[in-house]
Parts: sequence; structure tokens; C-alpha cells
Amino acid sequence: MLSLSTSATITSYITLFLGYLLAIGPMGFINAWIGKVVGDTTAEDEGLLTLDPLVHIDPLGFICLLLSGLGWSKMKPIQIGYITEPWYRLKVFFALFGETFFAIIFALITLIILIIVGAHSVDLVADPSSIGIAIATVLFRTIFIFLFMGIARFIYGIIVVTILLLSKRYQQYAAFLSEISFFVALGLTVFLARYLQMLCLIGILSLCTLFGYQI
Repeated sequence: MLSLSTSATITSYITLFLGYLLAIGPMGFINAWIGKVVGDTTAEDEGLLTLDPLVHIDPLGFICLLLSGLGWSKMKPIQIGYITEPWYRLKVFFALFGETFFAIIFALITLIILIIVGAHSVDLVADPSSIGIAIATVLFRTIFIFLFMGIARFIYGIIVVTILLLSKRYQQYAAFLSEISFFVALGLTVFLARYLQMLCLIGILSLCTLFGYQI
């Protein structure tokens, strides 16, 4: 028979994985959809224009999920070179920061669902058999991952904008910087993950309190 601590650990990983699946499906789809809208169909051509979360599992992102509690889906950075007129600047802005906007929307929708669920606690160790607690924990995990991916994409957008502004002066390095910018953004976000988790938790608890949701 499993001990309480072992059962809690297994339950924690299960809720973490379910939260990951709930987050990467919409985020992976939005990544491919935004690319299609602005003219880059690379993600769609690779079959990523789908809500199926299994298609969007990124091996490195999944490993990071197990190690740190935060992961990401397969992301195809949108190639600015595919974007054409009309509305060129608007399309570039949407390509770079659209996913952050949708990540916030998805997180808010998940928070509303969490408030509706109305579980009394999210501490799995206290009562790992409670279905309400498990559901609340999955939704918390989902919110964290939505926000994590949204912030990563925002940092990536800032880096790309910086590269575009500097490309005329340092044109010989522009291609290389563009290639590594996404990984730099992920690295910075992972480095800041602990603080991001704390800020996300404070924000979620504040909103829950505002709506009268007792934790």
C-alpha cells in the first residue's frame, strides 16, 4: 500500500501533467493560427494547427516541466520575412505579442472556471483523495503554464524587436541573433520561473479573494 507522501507525489505529477496538457493544446493552436493569419504557414504545414495536446508536446519543455513544474509546447517562431503588406507593422506586432495576449485570456478563463469549481483548498498533501482539490490543482497548474508561456513569448517579442532595431547597424549578426532569440527568451523565463510563480500565485489568490473564493 502506498504511503501518504508517495500518494501525494504521484497525484502531484498527475495533476501537473494534466495541467500541462490543458495549457499546451490552446497555446500550440494559437501559435500556428497566428502564423497562418500573418502569412507564415510553417506550423500549419507541420500539423500544429490543432487543439490536440499530444501533438504539441515538446520533449525539452516536458523535461523542464518534470524538473521545475513549468513547461512549454512546441513553438514555431514566426518568420518575420513571410509577413507582407497590407498592415505590415500591425501583423508584425500581432506575430510577436499575440500569443501573450491569448495566454492572458486563457489564464483568466481558467481562473473563472477555478472560481466556479469552488474547491476549499488546493493542498493535495492535506487530502489527496479529494476530487475537488485535484481539479483545483490542475487548474492552478494550467494557469501557471499559460502565464509562463505568455511571458516567455513576450520576452521573445522584445528580443526580436531589439534585433530588428539593431539589424541595420549589425546586419552581419542579425540572422544568428534571430535563431537564438527564442531559446534566450525561454532561458530567461526559466531563470525567473521561481519569481514568476510567486507573482502568479499572489495574483491568483488576490483575484480569488476579490471574487469571494475561499482557499
